[in-house]
Amino acid sequence: MAKETHTKILTICKAITSADGLAAIEIRRVASECGIAVGTVYRYFPSKTALLMATVESIWGDIGEDVLSCTQQQNSFIAAVECLYTIIKKSSERYPGFYTGHSQVILPKQRTEGRQAMAVCFQLMKADLSQSLKNDRTIDPSIFNAAFAPDDLVDFTFNHILSALTTGSDCRFLCELLRRSLH
Repeated sequence: MAKETHTKILTICKAITSADGLAAIEIRRVASECGIAVGTVYRYFPSKTALLMATVESIWGDIGEDVLSCTQQQNSFIAAVECLYTIIKKSSERYPGFYTGHSQVILPKQRTEGRQAMAVCFQLMKADLSQSLKNDRTIDPSIFNAAFAPDDLVDFTFNHILSALTTGSDCRFLCELLRRSLH
């Protein structure tokens, strides 16, 4: 029962974040939408900040799981890039403003934790891209050298995926650039 209540609270918080943004999470609202007492929310989350942090971590965890399941199904690096772009785009549509705004809603002391959750998720995304690059049999490993290293390519690609999402553009140019550079 305790795990179910904890999960229900986080599910409601993610729904609120999706509909109205992370800043709209209020203990009373969460309790009301869960059909539980305010004190019950505090039993699982001792403060609003703890609830916000758990919500942020849960959202990043969900995004990470979506990315992992998608990128591991790809047999080419470029397909993995397109998949990652799509997942992040869908997540940013599902949670508007989350990528850029989640650290602003959290108290300064906990911002580091929120950024760490994001950094862990980003590192996992890059690791998935790196694995896709290694597994892509259409890419000749001899094209890489000290000036054109696989890890640098993954960093470049990931940063341009984020840039494309931030500016509202798609990843077609990036994928074409990769196709022409790697094949």
